[in-house]
Amino acid sequence: MTFAHILQKCRYEASDVAMDFIGFAVNRAIWSRHERMVRQKKAENGMKLNLGCGSNHLDGWSNHDADMDITLPLPVAVNTVEAIFCEHCCEHCTPQQVWNFFEECLRVLKPGGVVRIAVPSVEKIAKHSSPAYEQAYFSRGFADSPTRKGVVKGIIFNHGHQSTWSTGVLIAYLESVGFRDVVPVEVDASNHGLERVNGHGHVIGDDFNRLETIVVEAVKP
Repeated sequence: MTFAHILQKCRYEASDVAMDFIGFAVNRAIWSRHERMVRQKKAENGMKLNLGCGSNHLDGWSNHDADMDITLPLPVAVNTVEAIFCEHCCEHCTPQQVWNFFEECLRVLKPGGVVRIAVPSVEKIAKHSSPAYEQAYFSRGFADSPTRKGVVKGIIFNHGHQSTWSTGVLIAYLESVGFRDVVPVEVDASNHGLERVNGHGHVIGDDFNRLETIVVEAVKP
């Protein structure tokens, strides 16, 4: 093979490499545009956040536990979230932290988006505590006696709780922060199609969960 033939072959091979590179670059640009469109579509549709989820991972939701601290600003853009569910988590925060969290929920929710908050109610436990609940609570080491006083004291001072709740207090927080249509619902009910998201009943049993838990739903204006 002459030098001229070798040079011509090198030119052809270089041309092939260049075309391959151009093809790769074009495909990458098309894929990047596709990825941006997918992300934009997801943002338009709105994500659903399940915060403080523990082992209660919900299909179709973005599930977070310790990886998204509700005492800090949520790493989520404004007006991008369709729904927020937070179950048996707010009681582990101070009142100031819960207020700030509710303000963050209002910030990231889309207009018309829904927040669903579930917490143990001191008032509800004091009114509806049963011997079976008191014995179960005491046997798990959370009360100093299997009595109404024991379980009410336990829900206030144990589990790392830093705040206590009733339906009226929870409604007052959410309304004052700026939510509308702030409505209490039964644990296994919802005004917004969220009745199947609860997980605490799998931990303590559905009957005990209904006895101690209050749920309030609210809408961003």
